[in-house]
Amino acid sequence: MMRELLKQSIIALPDVSDEIRGHLLNKKQKQTPLDLNEAQQLLERVLGNIAKSRTIYVCIDTLDEFEDMNRRDFLQSIRRILTSIDRQVLVFVTRRLHIENVNDIRKYVTIKVDQDNNKDCMNEALRQEILNEIVASLHDM
Repeated sequence: MMRELLKQSIIALPDVSDEIRGHLLNKKQKQTPLDLNEAQQLLERVLGNIAKSRTIYVCIDTLDEFEDMNRRDFLQSIRRILTSIDRQVLVFVTRRLHIENVNDIRKYVTIKVDQDNNKDCMNEALRQEILNEIVASLHDM
């Protein structure tokens, strides 16, 4: 995610310094990925340059897809970057709540199964098996 923010920031500021561009090209040629610290340092420099001329808006979507440890590290890195920039940076973060509602899903699947046009292939036992398997698989998600 940090590398993606860096990439998008560089796209927003095409006149990124030759030093940063050279560092990134060198990494690409050697096929070595940026580690979190490198990406953080470069992002800090790029955002600092952007912030000199305009307000920065950062949108981080689906934060819930991070593992807990990675999410914490990522947010700490973002906080360090933002505190180092003496300009206004607005951050918008989204995440989805994982509310499990088995009854709603059961109703939805029941409706879809009942809409099957080929009624000859579906008996009550198969219908119940489909419903039970889908609901049981929800607990693994």
